[in-house]
Amino acid sequence: QGETVDSFLIRGGISTECRLTSVPSNKKFAIIRNTVTIDRDPGQTVTLERYLQIPILRV
Repeated sequence: QGETVDSFLIRGGISTECRLTSVPSNKKFAIIRNTVTIDRDPGQTVTLERYLQIPILRV
């Protein structure tokens, strides 16, 4: 449910997606954080992170 607001493909066929399912009624924008942590060799991880600022439009 909700609207997809961000998605990206990581090498190796891994993908991620952020969906916005509700918005605060008293704000002008929402900040979305899309974070993926990949475990590599024991003790090694890679974290990918993106932030989006989405304006909340009144209808």
